[in-house]
Amino acid sequence: MLFTADDLDKLSALHVCRQFFADVEFAPPIGRRRLHTGAGPIAIGGETWDGTSDPFGGQLVALTGVQEVRFGQAPVVTAVFSGASLTWFKALWDEDIEGTPCTLYFAVFDQETGEVLIPLREVFPGRLSSPAFEIVGIGIRAATIKIVSKDEGIQYPATRYDWSPAAHRARFAGDAGLDFIGADLIENFKA
Repeated sequence: MLFTADDLDKLSALHVCRQFFADVEFAPPIGRRRLHTGAGPIAIGGETWDGTSDPFGGQLVALTGVQEVRFGQAPVVTAVFSGASLTWFKALWDEDIEGTPCTLYFAVFDQETGEVLIPLREVFPGRLSSPAFEIVGIGIRAATIKIVSKDEGIQYPATRYDWSPAAHRARFAGDAGLDFIGADLIENFKA
């Protein structure tokens, strides 16, 4: 259970502020980043977390809730970034972030004093997937990045898993069935 009875009492306080935290393990040279949905650095859980407005020069404008698991649909959280610098958008465009480990956490603060009411709680262990860009006119207006469940591959096909001979052999070792798709047909007749 994510919240205890004591936590529910704290959540009913007059001025509470929820905050989401993302622990992302990018490949070098970026490395591990600890980010949160507010502005400026926050020290919590023994680590310092950077506000999304500081490293990117923009802001995180939306973070959807964790979807319930439904038949045929894996749970996913979508992060929408807007107002980021051209350098950040270009880095996201150029880098292959597919599969980068990302764990989401949740904490609650007293909005007036900044006191931590509910410490970090792990909400969603996942990985980054499907970066997309909204381009209006001559510029990029927003970027969306999905955070999919680590368990996605157990019941659902992995995202961006191409129907190619190599991907098919990765799923079914030794099966060369897709190697013959589109190949020239050669028939040998015996007289």
